[in-house]
Amino acid sequence: MAGINAALAAAGEPPLVLGRAEGYLGVLVDDLTTRGTTEPYRMFTSRAEYRLLLGVDSATRRLAEHGRRVGLVDPERADAAARRWRDFDAALLALAKERWSPDAATRSKLSAFGIELDSPASTADLLRRPEADPERLAAASPALAAMEGRDRRLAAESLRYEGYVARHRREAARVERAGARAIPPHMSFVGLPGFSREVVEKLERVRPETLGRAARIDGMTPAALALLAAYVEKAVER
Repeated sequence: MAGINAALAAAGEPPLVLGRAEGYLGVLVDDLTTRGTTEPYRMFTSRAEYRLLLGVDSATRRLAEHGRRVGLVDPERADAAARRWRDFDAALLALAKERWSPDAATRSKLSAFGIELDSPASTADLLRRPEADPERLAAASPALAAMEGRDRRLAAESLRYEGYVARHRREAARVERAGARAIPPHMSFVGLPGFSREVVEKLERVRPETLGRAARIDGMTPAALALLAAYVEKAVER
């Protein structure tokens, strides 16, 4: 990351900054620059509050465009990744539209795959069940059969965890909106009433770009953050 941004700075380009919901490297850099560490830093998945969004299977979805911008991913490869994810999203819609009725013939067909059908359901509904094997079910489902093997497995995982993933995305978007308020880059925190010496020292050392990054500084209390927001608003109005 340091090398990428050094090259971008030399070329006069904006830096590459990965968010905490985009990659573990984004979590690592954010932790080290805002929270600091008093011992050797180890990148545990538990450090990422949005780790369900950071699966290896979806890495190209999150990072291919970043790679294209900084010149680390060929345009053809980035285009292929974009097409793959468009096709994947279309396939998920097809799975939701493909319906199964609980008639005798359908129930018999699905029972061969270990699936009991008592009420109308879509293929997406069936894949949400832990007993549904996407590879076996593809023999009876045209929508699944049209997908590549790796995408069938990913589709099943995506559908089973979609509620948790959607919640993480909502939380990440809410935090981004709340913390997007920019802090003036040359703002001095020294001498501002209401801050402890520790908070002032950390703000001066970290120099957070936004309130969101300031909130993640170790020792930043809600009261100190609210006070900082008030000072930022005053500084912007001047």
